[in-house]
Amino acid sequence: MKTLKIAATVVGVICAILVIVISIQPEQAHLERVIVIDAPDSVIFPYLSNYRMLSTWWPWPKMDADLKQSFEGVDGTIGSKVIWNGAKAGNGSMVLEELDRNKHVKSVMTIAGQKRTATNEFLLETDKQGTRVTWTYNGINDGVMGKPKWLLMGTLLSSQYDLGLKNLKTMIEEKLAPPGDD
Repeated sequence: MKTLKIAATVVGVICAILVIVISIQPEQAHLERVIVIDAPDSVIFPYLSNYRMLSTWWPWPKMDADLKQSFEGVDGTIGSKVIWNGAKAGNGSMVLEELDRNKHVKSVMTIAGQKRTATNEFLLETDKQGTRVTWTYNGINDGVMGKPKWLLMGTLLSSQYDLGLKNLKTMIEEKLAPPGDD
Protein backbone atom coordinates (compact mmCIF):
# COMPACT_ATOMS: atom_id res chain seq x y z
CA MET A 1 0.00 0.00 0.00
CA LYS A 2 2.87 2.35 0.85
CA THR A 3 4.47 1.66 -2.56
CA LEU A 4 1.19 2.48 -4.27
CA LYS A 5 0.99 5.83 -2.44
CA ILE A 6 4.57 6.68 -3.43
CA ALA A 7 3.89 5.75 -7.06
CA ALA A 8 0.68 7.84 -7.09
CA THR A 9 2.56 10.80 -5.60
CA VAL A 10 5.34 10.52 -8.20
CA VAL A 11 2.79 10.31 -11.04
CA GLY A 12 0.92 13.29 -9.58
CA VAL A 13 4.10 15.37 -9.35
CA ILE A 14 5.08 14.47 -12.93
CA CYS A 15 1.60 15.41 -14.18
CA ALA A 16 1.72 18.71 -12.28
CA ILE A 17 5.14 19.53 -13.77
CA LEU A 18 3.86 18.68 -17.25
CA VAL A 19 0.83 20.93 -16.81
CA ILE A 20 3.06 23.80 -15.66
CA VAL A 21 5.57 23.33 -18.50
CA ILE A 22 2.79 23.20 -21.10
CA SER A 23 0.90 26.16 -19.66
CA ILE A 24 3.95 28.44 -19.79
CA GLN A 25 4.55 27.78 -23.49
CA PRO A 26 4.02 30.91 -25.57
CA GLU A 27 0.91 31.57 -27.67
CA GLN A 28 3.26 32.41 -30.54
CA ALA A 29 5.51 29.62 -31.74
CA HIS A 30 8.88 31.12 -32.66
CA LEU A 31 12.09 29.47 -33.77
CA GLU A 32 15.24 31.22 -34.90
CA ARG A 33 18.51 29.76 -36.08
CA VAL A 34 21.62 31.62 -37.29
CA ILE A 35 24.77 30.74 -39.21
CA VAL A 36 27.54 32.81 -40.80
CA ILE A 37 28.50 31.82 -44.33
CA ASP A 38 31.76 32.93 -45.92
CA ALA A 39 30.10 34.29 -49.07
CA PRO A 40 28.45 37.49 -50.22
CA ASP A 41 24.69 37.88 -49.76
CA SER A 42 24.22 37.95 -53.55
CA VAL A 43 25.51 34.36 -53.76
CA ILE A 44 23.34 33.11 -50.89
CA PHE A 45 20.09 34.91 -51.78
CA PRO A 46 19.04 32.70 -54.74
CA TYR A 47 19.28 29.62 -52.48
CA LEU A 48 16.69 31.21 -50.19
CA SER A 49 14.36 32.90 -52.67
CA ASN A 50 14.11 30.19 -55.33
CA TYR A 51 12.25 27.09 -54.10
CA ARG A 52 14.01 24.76 -56.53
CA MET A 53 17.39 25.90 -55.17
CA LEU A 54 16.07 25.85 -51.59
CA SER A 55 15.18 22.20 -52.12
CA THR A 56 18.86 21.38 -52.76
CA TRP A 57 19.89 22.13 -49.17
CA TRP A 58 16.90 22.04 -46.85
CA PRO A 59 16.88 18.77 -44.87
CA TRP A 60 13.47 17.27 -45.65
CA PRO A 61 14.19 15.59 -49.03
CA LYS A 62 17.06 13.63 -47.45
CA MET A 63 14.98 12.73 -44.38
CA ASP A 64 11.93 11.58 -46.33
CA ALA A 65 12.65 9.26 -49.27
CA ASP A 66 8.96 9.46 -50.27
CA LEU A 67 8.91 13.26 -50.40
CA LYS A 68 7.38 14.65 -53.59
CA GLN A 69 7.70 18.33 -54.43
CA SER A 70 6.08 20.38 -57.14
CA PHE A 71 6.61 24.00 -58.03
CA GLU A 72 4.28 26.69 -59.33
CA GLY A 73 4.93 30.19 -60.64
CA VAL A 74 8.14 31.86 -61.73
CA ASP A 75 11.08 30.73 -59.58
CA GLY A 76 12.33 33.35 -57.15
CA THR A 77 9.41 35.74 -57.55
CA ILE A 78 6.57 36.76 -55.27
CA GLY A 79 3.72 34.28 -55.60
CA SER A 80 5.91 31.30 -56.54
CA LYS A 81 5.02 28.17 -54.61
CA VAL A 82 6.38 24.81 -53.50
CA ILE A 83 4.00 22.00 -52.57
CA TRP A 84 5.20 18.90 -50.74
CA ASN A 85 3.83 15.48 -49.80
CA GLY A 86 5.79 12.96 -47.81
CA ALA A 87 5.46 10.15 -45.32
CA LYS A 88 7.68 11.91 -42.74
CA ALA A 89 7.55 15.53 -43.89
CA GLY A 90 3.76 15.53 -44.16
CA ASN A 91 1.79 17.66 -46.60
CA GLY A 92 2.01 21.38 -47.06
CA SER A 93 2.92 24.31 -49.21
CA MET A 94 4.89 27.52 -49.05
CA VAL A 95 4.22 30.69 -51.05
CA LEU A 96 6.76 33.47 -51.49
CA GLU A 97 5.21 36.62 -50.00
CA GLU A 98 8.01 39.19 -49.63
CA LEU A 99 11.41 39.71 -51.24
CA ASP A 100 14.05 42.34 -50.54
CA ARG A 101 16.91 41.41 -52.85
CA ASN A 102 19.96 40.05 -51.04
CA LYS A 103 18.41 40.97 -47.66
CA HIS A 104 15.12 39.27 -46.80
CA VAL A 105 12.75 36.49 -47.93
CA LYS A 106 9.36 35.79 -46.34
CA SER A 107 7.10 32.86 -47.19
CA VAL A 108 3.72 31.78 -45.86
CA MET A 109 3.44 28.09 -44.99
CA THR A 110 0.30 26.03 -44.91
CA ILE A 111 0.74 22.67 -43.21
CA ALA A 112 -1.91 19.95 -43.35
CA GLY A 113 -3.70 19.56 -40.04
CA GLN A 114 -2.97 23.09 -38.84
CA LYS A 115 -5.77 25.63 -38.75
CA ARG A 116 -3.54 28.64 -39.33
CA THR A 117 -0.62 29.49 -41.54
CA ALA A 118 2.92 30.07 -40.33
CA THR A 119 5.73 32.18 -41.73
CA ASN A 120 9.20 31.14 -42.78
CA GLU A 121 11.75 33.96 -43.11
CA PHE A 122 15.38 34.43 -44.04
CA LEU A 123 17.33 37.55 -43.12
CA LEU A 124 20.77 38.27 -44.60
CA GLU A 125 23.15 40.65 -42.82
CA THR A 126 26.77 41.53 -43.47
CA ASP A 127 29.16 40.04 -40.92
CA LYS A 128 32.92 40.46 -40.65
CA GLN A 129 33.29 36.77 -41.57
CA GLY A 130 30.80 36.80 -44.46
CA THR A 131 27.02 36.88 -44.35
CA ARG A 132 24.90 36.17 -41.31
CA VAL A 133 21.85 34.09 -42.31
CA THR A 134 18.93 34.03 -39.85
CA TRP A 135 16.16 31.48 -40.50
CA THR A 136 12.94 31.93 -38.53
CA TYR A 137 9.63 30.17 -38.13
CA ASN A 138 6.61 31.95 -36.64
CA GLY A 139 3.25 30.35 -35.99
CA ILE A 140 0.44 30.20 -33.46
CA ASN A 141 0.00 27.52 -30.80
CA ASP A 142 -3.71 26.92 -31.36
CA GLY A 143 -6.09 25.14 -29.05
CA VAL A 144 -5.57 22.73 -26.19
CA MET A 145 -3.03 20.66 -28.12
CA GLY A 146 -1.13 23.59 -29.67
CA LYS A 147 1.28 24.15 -26.80
CA PRO A 148 2.17 20.50 -26.12
CA LYS A 149 2.51 19.94 -29.87
CA TRP A 150 4.94 22.89 -30.09
CA LEU A 151 7.10 21.36 -27.34
CA LEU A 152 7.77 18.41 -29.63
CA MET A 153 7.61 20.19 -32.98
CA GLY A 154 9.85 23.05 -31.83
CA THR A 155 12.53 20.61 -30.74
CA LEU A 156 12.38 18.65 -34.00
CA LEU A 157 12.23 21.77 -36.15
CA SER A 158 15.22 23.29 -34.33
CA SER A 159 17.45 20.37 -35.27
CA GLN A 160 16.14 20.41 -38.86
CA TYR A 161 16.81 24.16 -39.21
CA ASP A 162 20.33 23.67 -37.81
CA LEU A 163 20.98 20.84 -40.27
CA GLY A 164 19.58 22.85 -43.18
CA LEU A 165 21.77 25.86 -42.43
CA LYS A 166 24.84 23.62 -42.14
CA ASN A 167 23.95 22.07 -45.52
CA LEU A 168 23.58 25.55 -47.05
CA LYS A 169 26.90 26.74 -45.62
CA THR A 170 28.76 23.65 -46.84
CA MET A 171 27.19 23.80 -50.30
CA ILE A 172 27.97 27.48 -50.86
CA GLU A 173 31.45 27.53 -49.32
CA GLU A 174 32.50 24.42 -51.28
CA LYS A 175 31.31 26.05 -54.54
CA LEU A 176 33.33 29.17 -53.75
CA ALA A 177 36.49 27.37 -52.61
CA PRO A 178 39.44 27.69 -54.97
CA PRO A 179 40.31 24.48 -56.87
CA GLY A 180 42.57 22.22 -54.84
CA ASP A 181 41.69 23.99 -51.59
CA ASP A 182 41.00 21.31 -48.97
